Amino acid sequence: MRAKFIVYSETRDAYGTVNYKARPVSTGSPENEEFFRTTPNGEISVTVKRIETAASLDLGAEYYVDFTRA
Repeated sequence: MRAKFIVYSETRDAYGTVNYKARPVSTGSPENEEFFRTTPNGEISVTVKRIETAASLDLGAEYYVDFTRA
């Protein structure tokens, strides 16, 4: 299953750890409206300890999220 989320929150602690929160897209384009109609609702919270990895996520940016059985 593929979903599309937007990062809406970024917080950093005293140790440099970054926490991101993302929610499903709902508006902004026909594609976003289609994802909103056909994929689950919810929230994703991700904690990143490496600054190099944290740099790959941007507040306000949209990302595809794939749920694939391991």
